[in-house]
Amino acid sequence: MPNVTPAELLADRARGRSFRELERRYGLSRETCRRIVLEAGKTLIADMAADIEANGGRTSVLIPWQPQDDWMDALVMLDWSVEKLREQGLAIEVERRRTPDGLGFELRRTA
Repeated sequence: MPNVTPAELLADRARGRSFRELERRYGLSRETCRRIVLEAGKTLIADMAADIEANGGRTSVLIPWQPQDDWMDALVMLDWSVEKLREQGLAIEVERRRTPDGLGFELRRTA
């Protein structure tokens, strides 16, 4: 397997890259890319949902200040994750707080 992690494939897909682009970029078949992205996405969302439930209906995410591209990628992944949590029926409200270390996001279940 090429030197790519499931998280990297998921992040590339969340950025809007097609499976065809992922196939060319990483030398994997489209079907392999699709399966890896699907499984990585399910795992991430399940972990986030479990964390929200385990912490009284809320969790926090800190996106540290970093080079612009990486920072924007982190925001895209957070947005994608919140969208997927909502698609699963969780009513999630997001509150943003600026900190010296980065942007903090509190995800709260509202219903």
